[in-house]
Amino acid sequence: MRCRADDPEFRRTCRRDFEWSYHVAARLSLLGAHEEAARLADNAIQSRFHRTIRFCICDPFLDNIRGEERFKKLLERAKIRVGAL
Repeated sequence: MRCRADDPEFRRTCRRDFEWSYHVAARLSLLGAHEEAARLADNAIQSRFHRTIRFCICDPFLDNIRGEERFKKLLERAKIRVGAL
């Protein structure tokens, strides 16, 4: 069975599971779906789970969206939460 990113159940799973949000965000970033990747990365950071936040800060898979204004703001909030960088 394959999942589609536009499937409602898939989207609910991403919103409910912060680590899953992070992993899907990284893949969507690589595929060029920057807005959706930033939204899911934001969801992952909302978890306040330090490991997930640190992944979002330094994961090279998210490099494609680092220049996006939304992602820059998201990273600033994340850095404040963990006292990183």
